Amino acid sequence: MRWVVLWLGWLGLACILYSVVVGLQIRVPELPVLHQSIRVLFFHVPMWFVMLLLLLEAFLRSAWYWWRSEAMDPFVYVDRLHTLLVVALLSGCLGMVTGMVWAKHTWGAWWHGDPKQNASLIALFLIGGYFLLERLLPVYVRARLMSIYVVVVQLAVVWLVLVLPRLVPSLHPGAGGNPAFSAYDSDKTLRMVFYPAVVGWWLVARVFAHYLFVFRQRVAEPEQVGGKIGKG
Repeated sequence: MRWVVLWLGWLGLACILYSVVVGLQIRVPELPVLHQSIRVLFFHVPMWFVMLLLLLEAFLRSAWYWWRSEAMDPFVYVDRLHTLLVVALLSGCLGMVTGMVWAKHTWGAWWHGDPKQNASLIALFLIGGYFLLERLLPVYVRARLMSIYVVVVQLAVVWLVLVLPRLVPSLHPGAGGNPAFSAYDSDKTLRMVFYPAVVGWWLVARVFAHYLFVFRQRVAEPEQVGGKIGKG
């Protein structure tokens, strides 16, 4: 298992290296306003994909915990959630920063107040709220209540990031009636870099979350010595 994780990490790094090298060299569509800044697509959008995929895994683990909680170790489950959401939040923050850089070059301001920008910021605060609640909740109810919170966050983030921006006026591509980048990628050039970038960043993020989980398990909190949580 250890070697599989390592190889997946190296594969992810290779995909990222490919997306960086090729993404900076390929000929991109000459589009008004965007121009060469369209290359940020290879770094900005994958960050949000990674965040959503990690949240989806956390959502599925939460649903499974409610279904089979009696057969699962709640300490292990809580640590899994924690590491997944740490990396998800980090990916979302990187997506926000790269988006602000892109906005500066295309819209003329770091923060334009676009509905997708605002909704994405709210989504990050919701994810960050997990860590506050994790500290505030008593140990014996943490697993069950945090699983509920993760389900609510997943549904809210999907609405905020994927649905709401499409329903209101927006400058963001793929939102507010604006065409997505697939409409401009007639010769599939962008896809040749974009898809490997998504795979690469997701693999690296997932491997990082795995090793972060292993670290948390080895440096167990003192409260874990002496009993189980969330079983009743």
